[in-house]
Amino acid sequence: MYTYDRKGPKRGIAFYSYSAEFGLTKTLEDCFEDTHDMGARD
Repeated sequence: MYTYDRKGPKRGIAFYSYSAEFGLTKTLEDCFEDTHDMGARD
């Protein structure tokens, strides 16, 4: 099971925010890479 180390509010990423770029300038893999670079985890 996933455990979150830090206290405080958790943040999430919605791929809806990529809808303008997806398919035009970014692939799905690019979107996943961006979220990983932001520090997103499972």
